[in-house]
Amino acid sequence: MQNRRGISGMGQLVCRAARMIRRRVTGDDGQRGALSLFVAVIFTGMVLVIGLVLDSGGRLDAGVNADEYANEAARAGIQRIIIGDAVLGTSIQVNCDKKTGAPDAVASYLSSAGLTGSVTSCNATTVVVTVSTTYKTKLLSIIGIDSFPIKASGTASLVTGQQQPNLEQP
Repeated sequence: MQNRRGISGMGQLVCRAARMIRRRVTGDDGQRGALSLFVAVIFTGMVLVIGLVLDSGGRLDAGVNADEYANEAARAGIQRIIIGDAVLGTSIQVNCDKKTGAPDAVASYLSSAGLTGSVTSCNATTVVVTVSTTYKTKLLSIIGIDSFPIKASGTASLVTGQQQPNLEQP
């Protein structure tokens, strides 16, 4: 039996053996570069997974920090009480005036921390603060995710050692 080149049985066997030897010697086995492609794909996947883990952890940490700053800002705001009423002993209430009360204290605290936020609720006994910031990614920026927005809120309640003024004290 002959192949299309006109080489019969034994010749085909010799040609096939010669091709195998040539492939082994020259390294041309039809898969040239296949390992490089595999390594490139796996390496890219590993970098993305590491980036996702790293930046997710960083985002969580930034969220915890934002919560802490929001709570601290609310505590700063709750300290602004109506001094006149407290001195007279008639009541102890939070000052919710935007210029001199809790909102002003919150704005001062957040600006010193380099954050933006505001008082979302203020009444006689409670101050609620919302903080906004962003987490800038480290590795996910490679695929176009540059930052994560973060919002946090904190609440502080006014607690005094004495809930009602005692006017009978000496």
